[in-house]
Amino acid sequence: MKKKILIVGDSFGAPTAHNSWTKRAFPDYRSYKNIALGGTSFWRSADNLHHIKDWNRFSHCIVFWSEHMRIYVRSTNSFIGGETPSLSTTFRDPTPWSIKTKGKHIFNKPVAKARLIQKNVSKSYELGIIEREFENLKAYFCLQYFYNVFYKKYPKVNFINIHCFNWLEEVAESFDVDVNFKSSENVIHVDGNMFKDFSTRGDELNCKNHMTDEQHTKFSKFISQIIDRLDNGDKITKNPDLRKIK
Repeated sequence: MKKKILIVGDSFGAPTAHNSWTKRAFPDYRSYKNIALGGTSFWRSADNLHHIKDWNRFSHCIVFWSEHMRIYVRSTNSFIGGETPSLSTTFRDPTPWSIKTKGKHIFNKPVAKARLIQKNVSKSYELGIIEREFENLKAYFCLQYFYNVFYKKYPKVNFINIHCFNWLEEVAESFDVDVNFKSSENVIHVDGNMFKDFSTRGDELNCKNHMTDEQHTKFSKFISQIIDRLDNGDKITKNPDLRKIK
C-alpha cells in the first residue's frame, strides 16, 4: 500500500507510545512512514533524505531539522551498517546512539562511550575549540542545497520543513544573511522553531515529542491543515508560522 507521508527527523517527530500528534493527524498508521528518532542530528536527516529510494511512494515529506552539533557517524559505508536485514533499513538509527549498531560504528564502544564523546563535543564548542559559527554555516549551506536543488528533483513530493532549534537565528546575527527561506512550489518552510516556539521542556515530556496533550492536538491540526490544503490544491499560507498556533 502506498504510504502518502514520510516523517524524518528527531524527537519532535519521533513515534511514541503516547497519543501523539502523528496519531491524531494521521489516524491510519498505514498512511505514513516515520523514520524520525529522538536525540539524532541534523546530519542524520540529510543522510536519510539522500538514501530514500522510493520517493514515488510519497506525496508529502515532513522534515524536522535538528541540531547540527549533535554527533553523527554512519556505522559503515552502506549507511545503516551490518549484514543482517534488520540493520539495512532506514528505520534504524545509523548513529553511535543505536544499540543495533554499537559494535559496528567507528567508536566501537557501546552507547555510554558515545555519550561521553557527545559531552566532549558540547564542551569543546562552549570553550571555543570548535567554531560553532563555522558549523552553523555548513548546516546553512546544506539547507540551501536541499531547498533549492535536492527537493526540486522530486516535484511530485511536497517537502514540509520544520526547524527544531534556533541556530538559523545565530547565522543571521553573525553573518547578516537572510535565513527566512520562502515557501515555493513543492517546498514549504515553516517559520519559527520547535524548541523556542512550540514545545514544553520537562523530563516527563521527553518521550512525548516535548509536547503537552494540548500542544499535540494543536500541532496535529497545524500539520493536517497544511497537508489537506496541498492535497486539495488550495491556497496555502506562504510560510506557516509555529508562533501562531500556541
